[in-house]
Amino acid sequence: LVTRLGHKLFESDALHIPTTKHTGYRNKVTYTLDAEKFTTSNLGEDFANDVARTVNTWAFTHSEAPPTFWREVAVKVTRKKDILLKLVLQASATEWETWKTTEKDKFISHVMK
Repeated sequence: LVTRLGHKLFESDALHIPTTKHTGYRNKVTYTLDAEKFTTSNLGEDFANDVARTVNTWAFTHSEAPPTFWREVAVKVTRKKDILLKLVLQASATEWETWKTTEKDKFISHVMK
C-alpha cells in the first residue's frame, strides 16, 4: 500500500516543480549556534560548515554579547562559492544597540577573512 501510494504521488504533476528559474544555490543549511556543542551538517558542503563554524567560534569567543544573543546562522553557498549569511539574533533594544555600535564591524571583518 505504501509503495503504491508513493508511486502515485511521485507520478503526480503537482509534485514536479519546473526548473526554468534556477537560483544558482548549491547548498543552504541552517545551524544552531551553541557555545557548548556546535554541530555541523552532513548535508552541508565543507565550505558552508566552515563558515558556520567561524561564526559560532567568533560568537562565543570574541563577542561580549550574552550567549542567548546568538541563535542561528543560515549559510547559502552558490555554485561560484559566493556566500549569503542570515543571522538570527535575540536581543533587547539595549543589547542590539551595543552590539551594532561596538561589535558588528569586527564580526563582519572576522567572518569575511
